[in-house]
Amino acid sequence: MALNWPRARKRILFLGRIDPKKGVELLLKAFSLIDAESLDARLVFVGPDDHHYAQGIKAKASRMRESSRIHFVGELLGERKWRAFRAADIFVLPSYSENFGNAVLEALSVGTPVAVSQNTPWESVRQRGAGYWLPRETNAFAEAILKVISSEELHSSMSRAAIDLASEFSWESVSSRMTEVYNDVLVETCSQPGIGKS
Repeated sequence: MALNWPRARKRILFLGRIDPKKGVELLLKAFSLIDAESLDARLVFVGPDDHHYAQGIKAKASRMRESSRIHFVGELLGERKWRAFRAADIFVLPSYSENFGNAVLEALSVGTPVAVSQNTPWESVRQRGAGYWLPRETNAFAEAILKVISSEELHSSMSRAAIDLASEFSWESVSSRMTEVYNDVLVETCSQPGIGKS
């Protein structure tokens, strides 16, 4: 199954709805601060166009000095989506708001470091060394992206941490923790006076 993926040494991935709340304009600005040519880096947008917003983003990208290094490949599903995550060096999500961010977990699960805004509930990526949890500032995202794509050692370390963090969201791990919670509640309830006695 072919993947329409640009050839480059380093690939920066956005995967999700191309929507104003996702912070894609900040990502474009951050990319413009990176010396993409010397790093042979490319910014890849994967996702559907919500309300034709992507047309405006594509127009802005086409006017940038780095335009030849910015790609819009449309929506990818199934194995093609997973191949995109695995092919990326870093996944970036500078959202204005997210209630969870499934794409963050998907990126982590294949060992792709992430850079996400503090408007997402993913402070754990910073705590666990799996990526960056950042203020919505262009310079902060540019610096984080540059660090990851410039250092193989840092990328490898974050990749291992990403897989470790994602494993905590597996069905086995979640069910085990829920079983512990229910057992604790049961013990506490049965230890109360008059409970569990005939």
